[in-house]
Order: sequence, then C-alpha cells, then structure tokens
Amino acid sequence: MIQELLTPSHLLQKEDHEKPYIIFPQDFKSFEDLLEVRDLIRELKLVPIKSDKMQEYYHSFDKKQLISQINFDASNILYLENNFPYLLPEDVSQNIIWIKENTSDNEVFSFIEEKIPKLGDVILFERSPLIKTKLVKSSFPHIRHIHLWHKKLY
Repeated sequence: MIQELLTPSHLLQKEDHEKPYIIFPQDFKSFEDLLEVRDLIRELKLVPIKSDKMQEYYHSFDKKQLISQINFDASNILYLENNFPYLLPEDVSQNIIWIKENTSDNEVFSFIEEKIPKLGDVILFERSPLIKTKLVKSSFPHIRHIHLWHKKLY
C-alpha cells in the first residue's frame, strides 16, 4: 500500500521535529544503501542536503519565478526531475511529484501507484510547510510536493 511508503501524515501535522541525521555521500554510496534506510528517510529522521553550490543556485531564483515553472494546465499532478538535486549517490534518480491545491490524496496515491511498477523500488518523502525544524522544513512550501527517488534506469 502506497501510504506505507509515504511520510506519515501525523508527522506532516507537527511544527517541530526531532533533529535529523544527514545523508552524507560518503556514508551512502548507492541507491541500495539508501533503500536500506528508506523508513528513516520517509520519517524525516534521515534527510538529504544540497551542495553549497546547488543551494546558492536555488536561492538565486525568485520564488514567483520558480512557481511559474510548475504548470498544472494539463494535470493536477506533475512528475518532474528535481532541478535542484541533493548530494546523493550517482545511481539515484531524483524526481518530484508536484500536487495542485485541492487534489485528493487518493488521486496522489493512484498516480504514484502507476509509476512504481515502471520504476521498481522507490523512496518517497514529503516535507510539510508547518514544520519549522531546520533541515526538515520544506524549502519550497508554496506547492505541495513529494520527493520520489529510484535507481536510475540507464
């Protein structure tokens, strides 16, 4: 069931979160290494970070400019590559599921369930705009989104 792979809803209702551990590339060398700790990632106990250069690049954009790049004209849910990827192993494909406001959870679950058979094992996590804890809070709280990682399909 897809809900078991997603960040638990009770965590998304909290403002504070325990201090997470960081996914450092030297500790996780492959997608399989991350898959072993998938539950810690989905529970936001183990979180990714961006390189300083990528963080600077992300912050060089105006938020309105970033929002305008997410076009929901054809669908309530978009599946796009993460334009601001984290420091993760080279074999990890980093994607984001963008969700238009007022889209039902069932629509989101169905969308993800359609993707999984094509992608194999996946890691999913979501950060809430309510959470204020550093490294756990959403860096882009303007539009609901879920991170989806899978092994690259070379």
